Amino acid sequence: MKRLKKQGNVVELLPENSEFSPIVVDLREQSFTIEGLAVGVIRNGNWQ
Repeated sequence: MKRLKKQGNVVELLPENSEFSPIVVDLREQSFTIEGLAVGVIRNGNWQ
C-alpha cells in the first residue's frame, strides 16, 4: 500500500511500510498511470 503525493511535475508513492523506499517519478521524463485503487480489505472473508 502506498500513498500518492504530487508536487509540481514530481509524483511520489510513499509506502505505508517503512521497510520499503518511496518511488519518485518526474513527469517531465516519464509517464505515470495508476492502474487501480484499494477500496477495502478482506480478512477471514469479512470486509473491513
